[in-house]
Amino acid sequence: MTAADMTATIIVLFAAAVVALECIWAVLSLKHLSCVAKFSTDLTEPNEPVIQSVTIKNTWFFPIMYCGALYQYTKGFGIAEDERNSELLSAGIGGAPKFEYTTYLKPHTRKTVKVSFIFAKRGKYSFGEHIIEAGDVLGISSKTRRRIRRDSIVVMPYRCKDQAILRTLGGFMGDVSVRRFIYEDPILTIGCRDYTGKEPMKNISWQHTARAGKVLVNQYDHTAESNVCIVLNIDGDSRFDIERCYEITRSVCEELEKRKIAYEFFTNADLEGPLGNKFSWVEEGLGRRHFGTIMYGLGCSRCICRHPFGWLIEQCKKRRRVALSYIVITPELSADAKLRLNELQAISEFELCVLEGHASSQEGAA
Repeated sequence: MTAADMTATIIVLFAAAVVALECIWAVLSLKHLSCVAKFSTDLTEPNEPVIQSVTIKNTWFFPIMYCGALYQYTKGFGIAEDERNSELLSAGIGGAPKFEYTTYLKPHTRKTVKVSFIFAKRGKYSFGEHIIEAGDVLGISSKTRRRIRRDSIVVMPYRCKDQAILRTLGGFMGDVSVRRFIYEDPILTIGCRDYTGKEPMKNISWQHTARAGKVLVNQYDHTAESNVCIVLNIDGDSRFDIERCYEITRSVCEELEKRKIAYEFFTNADLEGPLGNKFSWVEEGLGRRHFGTIMYGLGCSRCICRHPFGWLIEQCKKRRRVALSYIVITPELSADAKLRLNELQAISEFELCVLEGHASSQEGAA
């Protein structure tokens, strides 16, 4: 072998070693590269900007000369009006937004960028496909890791804008508030029970708390309580009517929260929680968490009726209580359904508040 052949062989072997080393470097870089995307909330308003933070992290003791992240979002994601969005977001598959970002990372460092989205309709939106990429030192090769994101964000229903519905609701709430005012200072105390965090401070029995060494609240006779049960029925043919019912439900819950009136919730809709758990009843409560649980379930619903209206009435009858006011939210009822509604009226001390959702009655909804 001549000197020229020897030199050529060495050059080829050196080049092959460099390429192999670069490929190994890209693989190791990808192994030490992570990317996490988080929304500022898991439950949001329709048409309200939501910020998503995307963090790329290098856990290696070597720099990663080239790394990048790509998110292909699903249909329904809308790009909010924000200057930072123009550089990071573009139209992807089917017109859905696509996020692309490339950078250089020093050892054990991270970089975070933020983008914002809006959602025009109620629903549960999944993130879609997620790809991260790491390159070698010389830019000869790169490796990618592809995953389907299981995370999602839920958009709650719009507020009801039907003035007739709102007037009916306002009159009913006035009656409930009057009854509640009458019982504001109850004297029919029948004992004490453990404090759950839902009771107002005025109900705490400080004398019994001091004796027992734990917080106890006065327990009143049922006639001294005046709370509300929301009954949401979607046993109907029109999806648009069901959407209106969801909007009415939101407005009812917000009004009860505003007036500090505790409320229970029954439904035959396909509601689910953050862990995918199906539910048709939410115990009596009040506050941000209680409201959020119901709104999250409404946002996830696909407008599927799980039980007939009669089943819903039976559930209410099983949990009947004295001095409980009922608000029934429903599409237009059939003759048979109205007969079942009379059964609910028979167990209630007060007149039912029936709010019917019709697609034509809501203006400006998505």
